[in-house]
Amino acid sequence: SMIDMSEDGSYIVTSQGQTVRLFTRQGIMLWDQSPGGTVTGLSISPDAEIVVAGGGRTVQSWYNSGAGLGRNTTDTVQDIKLSPLKDQIIVSTSKALRSYNLSYVPNWYDDNISPGGIEISGDGTGIVIPYGNRIRMYHGSGTLLWEQQFPGGQILCLAYSRDGSTIVAGRDDGTVLVLDREGTLLATGNAGYWATSVGVSEN
Repeated sequence: SMIDMSEDGSYIVTSQGQTVRLFTRQGIMLWDQSPGGTVTGLSISPDAEIVVAGGGRTVQSWYNSGAGLGRNTTDTVQDIKLSPLKDQIIVSTSKALRSYNLSYVPNWYDDNISPGGIEISGDGTGIVIPYGNRIRMYHGSGTLLWEQQFPGGQILCLAYSRDGSTIVAGRDDGTVLVLDREGTLLATGNAGYWATSVGVSEN
């Protein structure tokens, strides 16, 4: 199961198996849809206008009303994020990092990696992905800005502050890394167990 929420908390989008559901904050279900496979990625725009999801080899998007916006097939979907600017959808697959427009027409791709997750800054200019014990930062246009390797465990989860200043990564050796936007390591903590979920404030 996965969950995401609009910026003001008015709408909540969830997944269970192959089903995507949109709820109001009062818990009223507005619609349910299926992208055709078990959902492995889910994202809602800050204003709740657009919902995107991916599962199996299918990526799909809908308007808040439930009307379909776009659909395409790709390699097996690992994660999907809608840019807060609503100008592109970023998808990590078993073979590549891919960017599409809102109708799933391809923009750019990097087929040298298979990232496990995606985080995007609030202004859409920074895209951060983990793979293995490395972290990469892309500009929203697809240009690779930097890559840093951190000897030790594999990165299991990632968070990126809305203002783009701070990246937090959790690893399977129990360590938690805190980086700035240039990839400089600011701090290391120890969670004691596998760090499978991390978060960071807006700033």
